[in-house]
Amino acid sequence: MISVIYLTISDVHAGIIRSAVSATASDEICVPVLDVCIDNTIDQSGLINQSGSFMPYNSGVDDYDTYLSLNPFHSDQSAPNEWFTHVGVLSATVTYDLGSLYSLDSVALWVEETLAPHSDVSFLVSEDGFDFDTIFSNLLLPDNIFGIYPATRYDFDAVNAQYFQIQFGQCATNNNGGCSLGEIAFSTGDAITSPVPTPPALAMFLLGMLGLTLASRRIGSHT
Repeated sequence: MISVIYLTISDVHAGIIRSAVSATASDEICVPVLDVCIDNTIDQSGLINQSGSFMPYNSGVDDYDTYLSLNPFHSDQSAPNEWFTHVGVLSATVTYDLGSLYSLDSVALWVEETLAPHSDVSFLVSEDGFDFDTIFSNLLLPDNIFGIYPATRYDFDAVNAQYFQIQFGQCATNNNGGCSLGEIAFSTGDAITSPVPTPPALAMFLLGMLGLTLASRRIGSHT
């Protein structure tokens, strides 16, 4: 049996499996019949077991480790289950929005098989979608050549992030080149909300607002 492949820089990984709520790509093919849009990588459409039966997960509910331990595979049928760039595209950037800020500690990729391997790949995270920090760089993604293919799991020290970005520095050069991916899933904790101001901080805020109000009244009385 083929099992999940691991790459890790941390022994701490546990959480809920979650799909991104949206995805964007610097290049994609979204046309009838040949539908290989980036959204295909977050809709679980190609996830199957070894027998070929559909094997989805419940985003935000199921345990990440438990689901991956079942050895979910991805179908080798591209449309509408995978993402491809146009032929000849040798680098690309994909950005995933988790919808809220989470503690993120692992990501699982099902890497499309016919155009792999991709090299010089980086993973980055961001809280706001503008400033990104690199958590992995110079990765060589797996070369799954024929048939259905397993997940590759990347564990790392927990970071707070809403956005996850993949930068493909050098996509596959066979078949005239192109970038591709089957599916992606994330391991997260609960959503992180903005902290409620502590009483001293709240008091300082109210005093500041009062000061601004009094100052504006003084200015108004002299005009």
